[in-house]
Amino acid sequence: MKKILNLHYHDIPLPAHLQFFYQTFVRIATTGEEFLTAIASLLPAFRAALDKENAVYLWIRKSELTKEIAEASDTLNGRIALVNAGVDFGSRSLTPATAESGARVHEMLKNYGKIMNKPYDVKAGAVREIIQHCTTDYAQDIATLGLTTQVQSLKAALNTFVGLLNQRSDEKVNKPDYTAAEARKELEEAWQPIVYIIDSNAGAGTADVFATFIDHLNPEIERINAEFHRALKDLGEGEHTVISPIPIQQYTGQLITPIPEVYYTEDDKPTVKLFLGTDFSITYKDNQHVGMAELTIHGKGKYKGKKSTTFHIARAPMPS
Repeated sequence: MKKILNLHYHDIPLPAHLQFFYQTFVRIATTGEEFLTAIASLLPAFRAALDKENAVYLWIRKSELTKEIAEASDTLNGRIALVNAGVDFGSRSLTPATAESGARVHEMLKNYGKIMNKPYDVKAGAVREIIQHCTTDYAQDIATLGLTTQVQSLKAALNTFVGLLNQRSDEKVNKPDYTAAEARKELEEAWQPIVYIIDSNAGAGTADVFATFIDHLNPEIERINAEFHRALKDLGEGEHTVISPIPIQQYTGQLITPIPEVYYTEDDKPTVKLFLGTDFSITYKDNQHVGMAELTIHGKGKYKGKKSTTFHIARAPMPS
C-alpha cells in the first residue's frame, strides 16, 4: 500500500521544518478539486498552525540578528576554537597520558559536530553540555591537557552569550505567547490527520491524484531525512565492534566487573576506540561465582545496539 513516508521531525532544524510544511501546503493548494475536498475540513487548522510556526520563526530571527548577540557569538566561537586546538594538540603529544586525555576529550567533542555555525539556541545548549562534561566526567583529562583556564573562559563567554539571548527573549514587543517547540508540535499534529486521509484514499484507489501526490512528496521527505537525520551506529551489527579479550578473573566471592577495551570499525575508515559512559554502558551476568560469566556492552550517544562476550572466573591455584 502506497503511503506518505515518516518525517524525522526532531532532527530537522526550525527553518527546514517550516519550509517543508509551507511547500507541502502550497502543493496541497495546487492539487485537484477532488483532493482538496477530501481534506477541506482539516486545512484551516493546518494553515493556522503553519502561520503560528512562521510567526515564532520570524521573531526568533529578529532576536538573533542583533549586533550584540552576533559579537558575543563570535567571541564564543573563538573560545570554542581555543579548546578544540588545545585538545587536538594534546592528542598528538608524545607523552602517553596527555595523548590519551586528548583522545578521550576529542571523542566527546566529536559527538557535538560543528557547533559554531548552528542556531544560537542549539549552540548554547551544546556548549553548556560540553562545559558540564569538561568539569565533571573529563575534569582530570582537561587538567592533564592544561585547558582548565580555557574551559573557564569558555564558560564566561557562554554566560555572556546566554545573558544577551535571555535579554532579547524577555522583550514583549511582537513576542508570540508560545514557544517554537509548541508551534512545531501543533503543526505536526495538524499534519497527521491529513496524512491519514491521503493514505486511506490512495490505498482505496479513490482517485489517481492521491497516489500522485504521495509520489511527489515522498522524495522530498527522503531528501530531508537523509540530510538531517543522524543514523546511530549499531554495535551489534556485523563485525564492526571488537571487544578486547578479557583475562581469566580470580574468584573473590564478590561481583567481578572487568572493563574491556572496545573498538568500532567501519569499512575504509580508521578504527575508533569507544569509551565507557560516553559510547557504551556495561551489564554483567553470572559474574560472582566460579565459571563462565557474560558481559554485554550497550550503545550510548551515537551508538545503539548491544554486543556480548564471555570471560572465566577461576579460583586461585592452591600454593604448592
